[in-house]
Amino acid sequence: MCAEASEIVLRTDSNKPIRFWSSSECIGMDELYQVSEEIPGSMPIGDTGGRGIVYMVGEEGFGVYIVGWGALSREDARFIAPSLTKFVGEGVGLDVYEKYA
Repeated sequence: MCAEASEIVLRTDSNKPIRFWSSSECIGMDELYQVSEEIPGSMPIGDTGGRGIVYMVGEEGFGVYIVGWGALSREDARFIAPSLTKFVGEGVGLDVYEKYA
């Protein structure tokens, strides 16, 4: 059993990575990319290898969104799922993730 993980990497059926960070990495990446400055109230929680996975309030309400690091705005974010449970546990939003990852 793992006592602590710095990150967790999952893969979709088409082998696209979904990487979720530890809480300290979330804070560090937020500082590095200034996500919460560009999108107030948001928090990055992972990445695709090229785009960010962010908890935020966007056009579809609160939930998990995917956004480009170079285009940090609510308008450019794509809604994935209303929660990590829905996304990871039930596969809700995998079609959106596959399209934009």
